[in-house]
Amino acid sequence: NEANLKIGISFLEETAKFGEYGNTVLAGHRGHSYGRLLNRLNEVKIGDIIVISTDGGDFRYKVYNIVIVKPEEIQALYSDKQEKILSIVTCEPIYKPTLRLIVQGRIEP
Repeated sequence: NEANLKIGISFLEETAKFGEYGNTVLAGHRGHSYGRLLNRLNEVKIGDIIVISTDGGDFRYKVYNIVIVKPEEIQALYSDKQEKILSIVTCEPIYKPTLRLIVQGRIEP
């Protein structure tokens, strides 16, 4: 919800859990301070590794897709549940955002 997004990154409950088949979706704002929230998500490149650390262990995802879409264009978040995908969604651009930046990675074995 909006209150969670003001202080951190949120997990969309109706999506897969980390390491499960399907699409795990995280969303967050881009802070206006360097390095705050998802401020630097636009610096991620194809092939980069994203590590998510949880109480259940670390999950490594290799970035394979980066798209900028309109807020209603959520097709990139759909999953056929045959892969373990991480999608991170934030606003684009940082100031006066009208679009969404989506970075996606596949889990590394």
